[in-house]
Amino acid sequence: MTYYNGTRFKFLLKRDIQSKTIQKILTILKSSKEYKPYLLDWDDIQKKYKQLGIGDIDEFSFNYAFGYHLIHQKLENRVSKEAMYLEIRAHLLDL
Repeated sequence: MTYYNGTRFKFLLKRDIQSKTIQKILTILKSSKEYKPYLLDWDDIQKKYKQLGIGDIDEFSFNYAFGYHLIHQKLENRVSKEAMYLEIRAHLLDL
């Protein structure tokens, strides 16, 4: 199975790419905020994007997701990082 998220970045490794992994990502993205494995503060994200990353949404979204998971000691959760990255990216593209 090939996985391409349509961007320059991804957290998933080749060994992670299975239909159940992709289904987990989609489930997280469709979940309401209280059921996600991360919390998104859109005001903070937009503020930091304007300060640090304006112009490169992919890179900013990737770094923000990585930083969040690093701070919360969840680096091993590649599915959560991928879902968070895709959610932030989609939100910023809509601005």
